[in-house]
Amino acid sequence: MFAALAIGRDLANRAGVSIRRIVRELKPLRDVMINARGHDLSATTPPGPAAAEILEALKRPDRKSARH
Repeated sequence: MFAALAIGRDLANRAGVSIRRIVRELKPLRDVMINARGHDLSATTPPGPAAAEILEALKRPDRKSARH
């Protein structure tokens, strides 16, 4: 339980938005793998502008962790 809270807080701090907004924006994103006659096909839902911004913010290293 405490680990989940710590991870959620870290994500919110790094993205600069609330946990609620992170969940709301990223929830619609889906990846699917389809096997059709032996061929694997993948499809990804492209992120909207808000989701893309959150994902980019999460890719950047955390400044607090970099100091340790």
